[in-house]
Amino acid sequence: MYYNDDEKYYRKPYNFHTYQFMGKAESVGSSEYYEDASSLLNARKQEKSFNLGITVGISMVEFGLSGSSESQFMNNISQYQEQNMGFVRLLSKVQTAQFKMRSSGLMLDEDLFQSLVELPEEYDFGTYSRFLSQYGTHYITSGIMGGVLEYIVVINKKAMAQSEMTGEQAGLCLGLSLGWSPNINVKLKLSGCEKTGQT
Repeated sequence: MYYNDDEKYYRKPYNFHTYQFMGKAESVGSSEYYEDASSLLNARKQEKSFNLGITVGISMVEFGLSGSSESQFMNNISQYQEQNMGFVRLLSKVQTAQFKMRSSGLMLDEDLFQSLVELPEEYDFGTYSRFLSQYGTHYITSGIMGGVLEYIVVINKKAMAQSEMTGEQAGLCLGLSLGWSPNINVKLKLSGCEKTGQT
């Protein structure tokens, strides 16, 4: 398999019938504005489910600086703790790949095959439970991979006030710049988007 953005070739596992890279984001996302770093951190702390499957980008000097762990995210945000900065948090669902598995002639992983051979002929609850716990009970035939993409944009409050924009407007404009389609109610609030370059 060839992924042209990366200019790399990847070996497709035998059991995959098709595997296609894709970079697709939902056209509608959400944006939230926070007055300071503390309110942003508190909001994220309450959403523990967001710790799984999220790519975090922190933007000010460099848009999209990736933070692969929560501790790195905390370090990046804490540098703005004492400054007069607001934060816009943008969330969108993304799809990164689509796959379909073979329906026949499957190859078993060596460890799975060995564990299968070692199962006793007579049912033993403990042994079979361990096997099912390790390898599962279902075989996925097709699916789409992806997750939630999160961007944190640092906003200079003074520049935002000079632009006569609210935090909510700044968030909506940033979402629009990422290609999100605003709904009808939101379109009325986007008249100041041309001023976002000053924030």
